[in-house]
Amino acid sequence: MNEENDRIVIHNADDLGRVLKIARKDAGISQSKLAKDAGVTIRSITHWENGTRKMSLYSAEKVFRALKKKLVIG
Repeated sequence: MNEENDRIVIHNADDLGRVLKIARKDAGISQSKLAKDAGVTIRSITHWENGTRKMSLYSAEKVFRALKKKLVIG
């Protein structure tokens, strides 16, 4: 993960959940608040962060936008 202010660059989409957890904690936001702000369920946030489910690119865009981060994969 490479982070520049409001931009997060990852090279493997399988890392989304791990990167999400780091970004959320760095922002000081609870899973509950992030879920509400992003329009997803807290259960989804938990699954993604724990790696038990993969995040779609659509969901990733919503979640990272709520964290005020631009996600770049590649």
